[in-house]
Amino acid sequence: MTGAVKPSPLDAVRDHLDKGGSPYAPLVLLLAVLAIAGVLLLLHRLEHRKEAKPQANDPKALFAAVLNKLGLSVVQRDLLRRIAFDLRLPHPTMMLLSPELFQNHVRQWRQLLNEREQDVPEGPLRLREIAELLYGGETAEKVARLAKRIKVAQPQTSG
Repeated sequence: MTGAVKPSPLDAVRDHLDKGGSPYAPLVLLLAVLAIAGVLLLLHRLEHRKEAKPQANDPKALFAAVLNKLGLSVVQRDLLRRIAFDLRLPHPTMMLLSPELFQNHVRQWRQLLNEREQDVPEGPLRLREIAELLYGGETAEKVARLAKRIKVAQPQTSG
């Protein structure tokens, strides 16, 4: 038994082409491999994006991540985002660090709404719920008292 030399893959492709095979077969094979690699790369990036932690240098992303982790409802998260937006807080997560900071920001927001003569009808109830969830009963009562002081704009009557 004589040892036959196994042809290299390149020789096999060259032999196939010499026998009249499609000249586009290697190109199609290359495109298929690139497409599969592209799909795998896309899946990897999507999975990595899910696992990515918020950057400490992105205050808004950190705030959104913290709000999601706290288990707040959509309405509660929206209210906190509105407070942060209205007060133009550069680092909105700071308002959640302690009961005192939270109360201070609620107080500032209440004053701002009073100056603008705006109203948030369910604001006091939602803020009380948030404070109860984050800090417990005593803080929730203080926040509820602060938030209730928001003036309700009276409809103007024309006469």
